[in-house]
Amino acid sequence: MITDKEDQNKEKKYVSDVLKDNAYKSWVIKAPKKKNNRNEDDRPVYKNDRSYAIPYVRGTSEKLHKIYKRFGIKTHHKPFNKLRDILVHPKDPIPKEQKCGVIYQIDCSNCPSSYVGETYRPLSVRVQEHQQPSRNTAVCEHIKEKKHKIEMKNVKILASEKNMMRRKNHEAIFIHQLKPALNRDSGTQLPPIYNDLLKQTGPRSQLPRPLPSNQGIHNKQ
Repeated sequence: MITDKEDQNKEKKYVSDVLKDNAYKSWVIKAPKKKNNRNEDDRPVYKNDRSYAIPYVRGTSEKLHKIYKRFGIKTHHKPFNKLRDILVHPKDPIPKEQKCGVIYQIDCSNCPSSYVGETYRPLSVRVQEHQQPSRNTAVCEHIKEKKHKIEMKNVKILASEKNMMRRKNHEAIFIHQLKPALNRDSGTQLPPIYNDLLKQTGPRSQLPRPLPSNQGIHNKQ
């Protein structure tokens, strides 16, 4: 148990930053009020009978649960996907080419090189731009130098995300994990919370859902 006031404040700030980076509501982040009485170790006693749901992400939710417990916050896990989401498909699926707000991977048709990017527009529009010399994208440069080509059948959607900042964070995670040869940079700078998680996870491991970050964004070609 942390007893030093300065260390307590640092720990609280760390927990608060973790929650903000994972898009939790402010009422979840706010610590419960302390009682006036103290236990035999002269530590603050918290009373909070409410239990908060945490979307379950293996390896991450357990760590958050331990952090919450230190502050007397009860938590329980809930799955990302419900049975209804898996079984019920009321609408016809949207063709890959027409999907908007996606993180995508382009595989060269002539070599193992690939590129990871994101777009808010229909995927086909962005793929066509990659083939236009005037755009000077990394993919276009590869096509010109190597005389290779790209085809829509070799383009796959890695994830969908309508929120721009979350989409850019998600793109950066895939770039880190897949290390595509054609990318000129690693995308947006991720919040510090992801540094240790990315070191501990292998390729395509499930990570917390990316969320808005005010840190620098690189404009990629």
